[in-house]
Amino acid sequence: MRPRRRFDKYFTVLGSSDIPTTNVFFRAYHGHCAQLPRIIRSTYDPATPINIAEVGCSKGMETWSILAMLAVNGINQVHIDASDVSPLMLERASGPYKATKDQLVEWAADWNVPAECADFFDVPKPGYISPGAELRARATFSELDIRRTKLDASRYGFVICNNVLQHYDHLPRVQSKIVANMAVGLQPGGHLAAIYSESPMPENAYATAGLQPRPELDNAGLPYPRFHQRAS
Repeated sequence: MRPRRRFDKYFTVLGSSDIPTTNVFFRAYHGHCAQLPRIIRSTYDPATPINIAEVGCSKGMETWSILAMLAVNGINQVHIDASDVSPLMLERASGPYKATKDQLVEWAADWNVPAECADFFDVPKPGYISPGAELRARATFSELDIRRTKLDASRYGFVICNNVLQHYDHLPRVQSKIVANMAVGLQPGGHLAAIYSESPMPENAYATAGLQPRPELDNAGLPYPRFHQRAS
């Protein structure tokens, strides 16, 4: 039997009923997501439909947070193909979530996000919220193991990678494979965005996949870039 890897333990947790129930929306917005409206406006015509892939979407809270923030910024011609390796997580990705509208407003204030983001969520029953129809129409969820499956070629303007690569910081060859499988999905000029908690990686993992660093797009002050771009 092969040795159990750290990410296998993660699979075990995700495959059980012991799923964390804490729901905090908008917290990723101050990181890589904070740059999306600005980058989209500088790259695309507002009327141009934009496809985004989110790899490692978990319970979907970041998916809905991103869509709400883009909507508040007037960016509505957008669709997110969100994926995760865990079917159990995906079952929870459309809500309802144990939270209230007041909590959404509080979280928005905590992360310096417009309170209007809360307007894009419904209250299906007391003490719970769920994404409204406008957001739900802009997201699709599917099961995907990015280690073994490439994204659809040249489909996406953005690929967002949240808490995936860091689980393989002891397996650089697997990290490089994941980066390559995501990079193939980028349109020419498209961006790969790695969230702030991702581990720094050797730049050749990105360069081999045809991606160039774009540190000027980031404002986190990290010693490594979170944005990489495919050549136009």
